Amino acid sequence: MNIAQKQQLNAERKVVPSKLYHRFQELMPMVCVDVAVYVPGKGLFLGKRSMPPVKDLYWLPGGRLIYGEKPEDCAARKVKEETGMDIKVLGLLGIGDTVFEAGEKRHTVNLTYLAFATGNEVKLSADFTSYKFVDTVSEDMHPYLRKMLSDSGIMDVNGAVSIKKLMRTVRLDERTGELSALKRDL
Repeated sequence: MNIAQKQQLNAERKVVPSKLYHRFQELMPMVCVDVAVYVPGKGLFLGKRSMPPVKDLYWLPGGRLIYGEKPEDCAARKVKEETGMDIKVLGLLGIGDTVFEAGEKRHTVNLTYLAFATGNEVKLSADFTSYKFVDTVSEDMHPYLRKMLSDSGIMDVNGAVSIKKLMRTVRLDERTGELSALKRDL
């Protein structure tokens, strides 16, 4: 999605004007949804952010929750906008918060979801400069991201993606090959 398309989409959603939004960021926490997208056979998707507050760091797709939007819908929207991928949201991995003091001050409350990619090749938006798939927690990840992935239990004690844990969260329909989320907490 290019910048003009994003501006048009924001206008249709009646998004808060940029100056006012930045003022809000200085005064109160914002609710964001981040998505740990597992791509079968590749690993967890991480994109290198092109904008603050985590510019040049690898991060999960995600962003601000819009008024009236369900967090799971926000997760699917943000992954599609930022990566081009379709996903199946499996459940909430955890809730945390980040406080960024450098540059534009902001405090976010992050709802982090686990999802499986269900199709489409990666097509990055301007939010990311590059991407990679990982199967371990690494030092080039933001400390919040490392902690969320480790504490959620989807990474084992050595930091590797726990396929066993991931697969306990879904059911595979052998007839259609489709994944469906099990209705329980991760």
